[in-house]
Amino acid sequence: MAHSQDRSETIARMKELLTGSLIAGPPTNLEFLVQILDDSRFASGETMTSFLQDFHFAPHAIDVISAGAYTLIQDLPGRPTVGKGIPHSGPMDPMAFQIANMLVDNPRGTEGFEITLSGPELRFVGPAIVALCGAPMEATLDGEDFPMWSNVKIGAGQKLKVGKTTAGGCRSYLAIHGGLPAVADYFGSKSTSPLVAIGGYQGRQLAPGDLLQIKADLPTDIETVTLPERLRLSYKTDWEISAMVGPHDEGYFAPEDIKMIYDTKWKVSHNASRSGIRLVGPVPKWGRKSGGEGGAHPSNLVEYGYPLGTLNWTGDDPCIFPVDCPNFGGFTSSTTVVRADWWKLGQLKAGNTLKYVRIGLEDALRKRRRNDKFLNSIEQAIQENRGFQKIDNLQAGHVDYHQCDIGKAVVWEKAETADTPQVRYRQVSKSHADKSGRC
Repeated sequence: MAHSQDRSETIARMKELLTGSLIAGPPTNLEFLVQILDDSRFASGETMTSFLQDFHFAPHAIDVISAGAYTLIQDLPGRPTVGKGIPHSGPMDPMAFQIANMLVDNPRGTEGFEITLSGPELRFVGPAIVALCGAPMEATLDGEDFPMWSNVKIGAGQKLKVGKTTAGGCRSYLAIHGGLPAVADYFGSKSTSPLVAIGGYQGRQLAPGDLLQIKADLPTDIETVTLPERLRLSYKTDWEISAMVGPHDEGYFAPEDIKMIYDTKWKVSHNASRSGIRLVGPVPKWGRKSGGEGGAHPSNLVEYGYPLGTLNWTGDDPCIFPVDCPNFGGFTSSTTVVRADWWKLGQLKAGNTLKYVRIGLEDALRKRRRNDKFLNSIEQAIQENRGFQKIDNLQAGHVDYHQCDIGKAVVWEKAETADTPQVRYRQVSKSHADKSGRC
């Protein structure tokens, strides 16, 4: 409720309240009420509801006609901490995700759609500026071919249809200028964690009939930008992925097991998702006969916090743990993928093969710096409108990342005394722990 001695002042106060309010979640009538206040008939005192008969309401939203195989809302970096069963979440391929946001003039971490294998059909009730980046997918706008790795202005009433993947990779990202303002933060992120039904839009994947609010005011000075093909990430079917020593490489696995992990060309199982990527390959011999207090099998342990990107062994079966993995459990972990190669995990699909490449901490940090330089250069080129000629392809040529000490699983230990138990710190290569071992 607002009041003053002047009608125009009262309307201005009402509009200030409505435009300054945000109710996250399903659609509300806030924008509808603001447009009524902007109508000249209402301003002049014609407050009979009969004027609504020819009042044209133009919401700024995306209407989901069909949702695709698995379309989620994600932001970067996802949740800043993990625990109590709440996963980290965020985009599986953070590289393509960030480039899509750069193209539509968003901050890199702005929430958008993660599209897996086949995409949605969306009707834009209001105008928008969007970009689709990632694995090659069929895409049309009102039946005409829609370009990937480019920003595109979409008019009110137009339909964007994203089809199936057409080559390597399995995920693409649709960035919308201004993001999705009515999606609520949950534990510091708008990312969807569907396994625990939190975040994103009602804690689930998109469904037909969903209506998602988008930004009303679009900039007029955004020029069309297309990332050159030579700079686009290449999505393969046969991958090399860099990994560091895992927490249980020593004492739990036999030395020949670790060699086997790096020598094997692993096949990605059909059980590959955001919570775990199962691999098919040989069985370890193990470095011990049982799990002791943890259980009968040598893979068993007393529960501990799982590192992201690790190769987790549930019995003799290996499974890579990506961003929606469990954060606590009782199975051994080895061979942790470095953060610079997480984007590759996001593009693995059933039937692909992968081979681990062993690197050390300094190698991992060099890879991360190279990724950051690549992204920073693209963002600067877009913002300054100066072209992409001086930027090198991230995957071009061969860069040697095997120059530093590989390191060991046990980074520090203290022997047992009469008053204190043995203390042992193991390398987890976990980016969410602010320690010297992060990579």
